Amino acid sequence: MINKKVKKVLIIFLVFFVSICLGLKINISEKRLEDFFFYQIIEKKPDILNAKIASQVLLKPKRNLKIPELELEADAAISIYVSPEGKEKTLFQKQGFKEFYIASLTKLMTASVSLDIYELEQKIEISKTAVAQAEERGELKPGDILAIKDLLYIVLVESSNDAAQALAEGKDKNEFMVLMNKKAESLKMENTYFSNPSGLDPKNKETPNLSTAKDLSRLVKYLIFNQPQILEITRALSYEVRQENSFHHFIGGNINILLQEIPEIIGGKTGYTEKAGGCITIVLEAPNQGYIINVILGSESSQSRFVEMKKLIEWTNKAYAW
Repeated sequence: MINKKVKKVLIIFLVFFVSICLGLKINISEKRLEDFFFYQIIEKKPDILNAKIASQVLLKPKRNLKIPELELEADAAISIYVSPEGKEKTLFQKQGFKEFYIASLTKLMTASVSLDIYELEQKIEISKTAVAQAEERGELKPGDILAIKDLLYIVLVESSNDAAQALAEGKDKNEFMVLMNKKAESLKMENTYFSNPSGLDPKNKETPNLSTAKDLSRLVKYLIFNQPQILEITRALSYEVRQENSFHHFIGGNINILLQEIPEIIGGKTGYTEKAGGCITIVLEAPNQGYIINVILGSESSQSRFVEMKKLIEWTNKAYAW
């Protein structure tokens, strides 16, 4: 691997040579200048890096150094390009490895485990405990019997806490939580813990649902390649639920307002609680094939999460040559 000393010598020589011989004015920061020349060197001689680092650095898209770094007010954020083969390149990150409350982004894992253990047409009876969850999205009542597929739509499109609880109770809530945490471990979500299936803030001294922007990007990447139907559900703008027991519920809109503004969106999930703030993850089609996974945690409000996400999307489009 090239060491820092060799890198600096090469950079100093190149800066001196270019400035003296060509008379160029150097008007960019030292860090960006170092990055520029370093990329030129390793592009011509990638053997100076080990294979893993070389593949990360040389993987397109390439950074456009004329575009300044992005500043976001959210507590944490990450943007990752994923090639069709699954290779990754981090485009942006702010506190991407720090744990935060994640609110309803939890429900992506709830849905993933549900697909693992249930059949889509399997039915679940709604309990009093389920409908006692905070908020009333989904209009569920004790005794209602719904198919797993319908509950997934209510969970992912309306973000119903009742429906998330019902999915966990279809097996046994404690066992379901074990499965959620085991799956997180299998996906190398090393700084993630789930204590409930909805993402609600804990009561009293209960352990909260915690994760990092990076860990959540791992979950979303898994969904892209293994359970794309979950992402398909998350982008639904409406859905009608009808059951044999006369239960009827119409989902008239998706909480994720960006779906109608950004056509490249493949799917995503929103979340908000008092302790988590505004949270959102979005998957987009990349301009050069592949995918872009964006995660934002800890925005100031439920509205600011959308503003911050739009900033991140616009920045990655400009800051990289696709």
